[in-house]
Amino acid sequence: MARARVLVVEDDESYQELYQHFFTRLHAAEFIGIPARTGKQALGLLNRHPSPPIDAAILDCGLPDTEGLTILKHIRSNPLTRDIVTFMITGNTRDKDADAALAARADDYITKPFRENALYLKLNNHLQRWRHALEERGAFVLDGLKLDVKGREVAVGGRPVHLQPKEFDFLSLLLERPNVVHARSFLADAVSTPSEPTSPAGVRQHMYALRRALGPWGARIEARYGQGYVLHTKSPASRS
Repeated sequence: MARARVLVVEDDESYQELYQHFFTRLHAAEFIGIPARTGKQALGLLNRHPSPPIDAAILDCGLPDTEGLTILKHIRSNPLTRDIVTFMITGNTRDKDADAALAARADDYITKPFRENALYLKLNNHLQRWRHALEERGAFVLDGLKLDVKGREVAVGGRPVHLQPKEFDFLSLLLERPNVVHARSFLADAVSTPSEPTSPAGVRQHMYALRRALGPWGARIEARYGQGYVLHTKSPASRS
């Protein structure tokens, strides 16, 4: 399973250090933390979604240039981001702040100070439900290719295709966001774990093996020099 990419919008240095420890030391195998110090930075990252994609967002309510609720409303109003898991974080214990966050459709609300394990449990639980919802859709189907999310099986034209675990994960990522260029560095981060890292050069090798395993269908996965990889919904013939 690819690691979840979590946008963290926080201007307080002590909490920035907490998140750095959380994402790079405690739970590096499961999450990739993407820091932003201001609302402007956060909106810039969100407006680039889904390249690179964001799976969840942790938003501080009070930021130097905007309110966390403003970012939350932006997330929920954009079709590309409206379904991502979103948490509001605040140092204020007033009930009306919690009500405002939930009314704006935050998935959860956490009050400072909080325990790192509590954050992990909440984030992991919500992401698991989100992933299960994806699995319930059953499969990606595109012009003869079928990818079974839950069973981790792939077939082209009804013929089973054997893929290595990381090749399956790369294909899943590309199918989730077709016609979008995925940088090699993003793909490497998405499937890396502390015990089994993947380099950008390793991505190139896996992508070569993936396209070869898919046969003619693999021509839909285009390698763009200096950019990364994109999976086209249209076949090469129909794009010309």
